[in-house]
Amino acid sequence: MAPVSSGGALELVANAVRDSLKVEELADASVYNFPGDSATKRLTEFVTKYRGDRSQLLVMGLTVVGGVVSYKPSVSLGDVTPIARLSATQAQATKTML
Repeated sequence: MAPVSSGGALELVANAVRDSLKVEELADASVYNFPGDSATKRLTEFVTKYRGDRSQLLVMGLTVVGGVVSYKPSVSLGDVTPIARLSATQAQATKTML
């Protein structure tokens, strides 16, 4: 799931993950968008709808992390399981290289 409107950066990442899963014959995946006014609300809806469903994957960025910290929704990042970091901010990349 990409918690954004069609054409956003997170959708591009989700599509790349889907394509890789198909090419490597790991899964027959599809991407669906879950647009709305807040990525934090999308996280809440995702957790509520798909809790425990191991076949679902949510692609998220720092806006979701910041929203969780700022708005303190009814779910937290502890309700999801991170499986990979696909990119890093410049500060994270620089710190890793030092």
